[in-house]
Amino acid sequence: MNDWGRVAPAVITRRSELGLTQKDLAAKAAVAERTVQNLEAGKRTQPLIRGKIEKALGWEVGEMKRIAATAQPPLIDPQVEAEIRRLTESPEEAEAALAAMRERRLARLRRTDGKPAA
Repeated sequence: MNDWGRVAPAVITRRSELGLTQKDLAAKAAVAERTVQNLEAGKRTQPLIRGKIEKALGWEVGEMKRIAATAQPPLIDPQVEAEIRRLTESPEEAEAALAAMRERRLARLRRTDGKPAA
């Protein structure tokens, strides 16, 4: 079962990390500001809209659904992801490295029944 109220704090935190207002995030994602407000109030949004916002936040598409289902924070710290993208030779190399990191993180979460590993 998905609890969309779990997504709101993660979105607010990430938006703040990026130095964006709700209006800024809405513009970057090409959605209505009211949509961002609703999301940050814990209301569910349509998958297509979530995908736009996830991309604007620098997350993988589907990240909000995963957070809603598991209450886990994003799999990879966005700053780490940005640094990997900066240091790699090609976008393909960056995506491969990030995919491997996500898989390792998911495997750790599975071994700990979804609780963050110590």
